[in-house]
Parts: sequence; structure tokens; C-alpha cells
Amino acid sequence: MDSILEATSITKIFPGVVALNEVDFACKKGTVHCIVGENGAGKSTFVKVLTGIYHPEKGNVKIEGKSIFENPEIINKVAYVPQELQLFEYMTVGENLLLPFKRKGLNRFYSSKSKIFKMATPLLEKFHVAEKAETSVSDISPSSKQLLQIARALIIEDCEIIILDEPTTSLTIEDTKRLFQVVNQLKKEGKAIIYISHKLEEVFAIGDEITVLRDGKKVGYSKASDVDRNWIIKMMSGREIDERIVFRPTENKGELILEVKNLSGKGFSNINFKLHRGEILGFYGLVGAGRSEIMQTILGYRFVAEGEVQVDGKQLKLGSPHFAIQGGVFYLPEERKQQGIFPYLSVRHNVGVALGEKVLNGIVVSPK
Repeated sequence: MDSILEATSITKIFPGVVALNEVDFACKKGTVHCIVGENGAGKSTFVKVLTGIYHPEKGNVKIEGKSIFENPEIINKVAYVPQELQLFEYMTVGENLLLPFKRKGLNRFYSSKSKIFKMATPLLEKFHVAEKAETSVSDISPSSKQLLQIARALIIEDCEIIILDEPTTSLTIEDTKRLFQVVNQLKKEGKAIIYISHKLEEVFAIGDEITVLRDGKKVGYSKASDVDRNWIIKMMSGREIDERIVFRPTENKGELILEVKNLSGKGFSNINFKLHRGEILGFYGLVGAGRSEIMQTILGYRFVAEGEVQVDGKQLKLGSPHFAIQGGVFYLPEERKQQGIFPYLSVRHNVGVALGEKVLNGIVVSPK
């Protein structure tokens, strides 16, 4: 079977870093080709070369035999779903889905919203986005936003190649199953799918071919049916799995620094745990299980129904992030761009917000 997309000798260099080094790749119609690798392996950079966002120092990318750099219009055959959400929060679900409007014969200023919503509704159902077309994107869950972004890419006309970059990051297990149903249908329609992931169970559930990147180099290729997860891990890390995973029991715990007692709030109840100095405590669970809600309640971002939190043996006043920061509790949220930073302020001001009273002199902020 001939490849619809071919990349040869792709080399991309940033100041002081060779991000990609002589990478070859090909994708065929009606197949899912998975690209895997550890963080920093070059996956996202490679995808940006495939889509023409980055121009490589060496190498070429061809779609149906034509170079994307000499024939940029051929990129219209590629639908790219990036890892970061790229939605307009102040617009509706239906409006976001049909952007750009002109591709559907609509006009942003002259088409009525009722027409947009009517056109969007069956498409939302087709791609399993369980939201109404007239709902504002700012009011839907991270999982629904991810599905909406995927759906928007998949309805592009003349699309022959679909690139999904870590598409299940914010999806529940059920949403992931629905996404796989859509991908399998696209395979039957003869589409070529490039699937970027570090979740090995997904690679084997949906992949036909696997390419492994490590430190910007292609270090492995195989049909998915011919290998197991140990092979992928060895290719990704350069080590055998038994050398990579070492279980170390916790010994000589440090002093108790955080204790949560009988904490209850919206989406969770009666949560108890302890954290010691020098310890990393992990929370596992599906999207919607309550992990983020618990942490946001400790921070004071959410209402607490009952329970208490102690930091260094002192009771932490709940109900406001101000109290948490004063008590030495900080939070890195799931949606970093929307909740973790002030995008219109400088780096200095963003850091200064977290420093709080250390940079305040009464009501005046010291520029130093």
C-alpha cells in the first residue's frame, strides 16, 4: 500500500538543541500510525514539521508525492488536533465547531445563530460531544472541550490525514471509547491517522503501526501486532523494563506537614490523608472522580461542607486561596493556561502574585 504522507531525513534544530535528527516516517491510508516517546523525545516538534508549522533545517514532507513546503495548499488535506486546547471560550459550542464559518457556507456576521445551531447539532451527536450547540464553551467540562476540538478538526472537508496529539489527556474512559469508535470509522473511510500518545494501552488498542522516538531520533518501528509493551518501553528508554522500574519502600518518613481530616465538598466526601516532608503523594482516578475538586477545596477555591486541614500542626482556614497561600499551600491546576497564569501580565508579575506578602509593602508592590 502506498503512503499518503512521507517524511524523509527530518532534522530540526533550535538554539543549542537538535530537536529532530534524520527522522523518517510514512503513513498509509486506512491505518493508525502511533508515534510514541518519552517527554522531550521530539513528538510534538515532529508533528509541527508534518503540518508545516515548523520548517526543518533538512529533509522534506510530502503528501501524495507533493512537498508541503513547495505546495502549501496541500496542507488542507491534514486535520491537526493539538495537545493544547484552541477554543474560543466566549463563543458557543456550535460556533466553535463550525469555525471557520466559510467552509460550511456560513458567514459569521450574516448567518443567524439558529442556523448555526441547527447545522451543528447533528455533528455534535456524530462525534459524541454531549453538549448543546448553544452552550457557551466557558461552561463545559475539560473533557467536552477536548471532544469538541477533535470534532471540529474531523469535519474539515477534503481531509485525508488526521493528526491527534495526546487526544485523551482530559477524557474519561467512556469518552476515550467513543473517540476510538470515531477513529475506527475514519479508518474504514480510508483516512490516514497519526496518533501521538504515551499511553501504551491506547497504542495497542487502536494502533496498526508504531514509530518510537528517543532524544529526537527514530529508534524503532514495528507493526503493533508484532511487539509488546516491553519492546516499546525498551525503545523509549533504552533500558529493559526491570532496570527501569525500581520499587523502594518508604522508610524514615519526615515530619508530618499536611493532614486532611474528614474533608467533604461537592463531588467527594470524608477524605482523609497525610503528607510528610520529603514525600510525594499521588492521587489516581478517572476524570470527574474528585481529584481536582479535593485539591481546589484545600486551596480554598471551592466550598467545603465539613472537615479540616492542618499544615505544620496548625489548622488551615478554608474558603479562600489567600488563606492557603499564607499557610504555605500552592496549587498547579489542570488547566494551566486558564487557571494557572495571568497571560496578560509579565513573568515577573505572575511570580510576584505567588510570593504574596514577600513583595508587598503595605498596599504597594515593590518592583524589586
